Amino acid sequence: MEVVKIGDEIQKRIDALDTIRASVRERADAKAKAIAEYDKQIAIVLIQLKLGKPMGLDGKTIENTPTTLCEK
Repeated sequence: MEVVKIGDEIQKRIDALDTIRASVRERADAKAKAIAEYDKQIAIVLIQLKLGKPMGLDGKTIENTPTTLCEK
């Protein structure tokens, strides 16, 4: 009977690991999406600055930024 109890405990821990793994995967996917969106927004801003589009930052207008300041 002890073998059955040990088998049940092992199965419970496997199930717990599966639950944790699913949670980690969801969080990793969310983080990856957030990073991709951040990179996309950075690229858009850099392109706009290189094209000389005026942009506001802390209440000041930035325009005609030198290209060397725009490199990532």
